[in-house]
Amino acid sequence: MKTVYSMIRSIDSLSTCQFETQRLSVMHWDRVAPTGQVSTALHTQLTSMLTPKVLAFLPDAMQLDSNVTGLDKWLNARKTESELLVIQDKQTTALIGLLILTDFEEDGNIEIRLGYLLAEQHWGKGYATELLQGLVKWSRGRNYPLTLLGGVEKNNTASAKALRKAGFIAVPKLSTQMTDTYQLSVGF
Repeated sequence: MKTVYSMIRSIDSLSTCQFETQRLSVMHWDRVAPTGQVSTALHTQLTSMLTPKVLAFLPDAMQLDSNVTGLDKWLNARKTESELLVIQDKQTTALIGLLILTDFEEDGNIEIRLGYLLAEQHWGKGYATELLQGLVKWSRGRNYPLTLLGGVEKNNTASAKALRKAGFIAVPKLSTQMTDTYQLSVGF
């Protein structure tokens, strides 16, 4: 017997997630690299974006290996465990960052865990808040209730602030000593 989640997922999966905001265009990785091959230009942009500072708040399993094939392995791991979306400047199509979404069913409810990475030169310009607000708007357009969850290392005050500005609230019972979890339910 199919669960409600599996029926919804077959109709409206995260692979269809795509939205625009005032300054951003967000689309699934497969639309940017449909053959699975990363163009030289995108590879260069990703290499310069995924700096130690950008990756600093990610768990060890999500750190980038510095060898020649490190970026390819990193991308494949993200695409295997989640849906990878590309965040671009709407006007220039320059890479601004990546959005990582993972959905699952928890007690009959659909939950989407999110993470995002923005290139250092785009920090402090409101892109994170704009991205999160766009994701919330996209989520509200689904035909079912869901919960968005974002985990933030306690020292990452900028990301916590962006989540709060987008309407997320901290959930102490889901948080740990190292990470605060923020939640937003839509469609309930």
